[in-house]
Amino acid sequence: QDISCEVTNKCTGQISPNMLNEFGVKYAIVGHSERRQIGESNELIAKKVLTATSNGITPIICVGEQSKQSSLNVIKTQVQIALSKIETDKFIIAYEPVWAIGSGEIPTNEQINKAINLIKDTTQKMGYNNIKVLYGGSVNENNYKELLTTSADGFLLGGISLKLDKFFALVEGVENA
Repeated sequence: QDISCEVTNKCTGQISPNMLNEFGVKYAIVGHSERRQIGESNELIAKKVLTATSNGITPIICVGEQSKQSSLNVIKTQVQIALSKIETDKFIIAYEPVWAIGSGEIPTNEQINKAINLIKDTTQKMGYNNIKVLYGGSVNENNYKELLTTSADGFLLGGISLKLDKFFALVEGVENA
């Protein structure tokens, strides 16, 4: 779920890209709100993005505002710094409004589209085209159909993945949508 900045050194509590490659891991979540809450800075996230891409692992870069009242400029800054050290388009961005994660509350489709459009505009201005942006934050079996109508390219699922029957029902529902 996370990747160490250290390619070969020991880093207790994190996994080096060499170890991830040994197991055939293709993706790593970088910048999740839980990691940011324990002190991961935008600069450290940028370093992890560079480490992942330099080692053939696609980072899924999480960005999102803390509260409903937060400015979307927070997201723009998170994206700009996360991508500041790389020159590849081998990454995915997950928009996860922190206030929605695990709350059962989600932004309106208009709010989601506004954030995703900001992310895509920001990446395009940085020279990246056709970037995939996922939505995450309280996606469940009751709201995924409505969320499918947003401009998100997919979902980053959290809590529902721990409830296998609901998770599989959601996956099946998305496949059949």
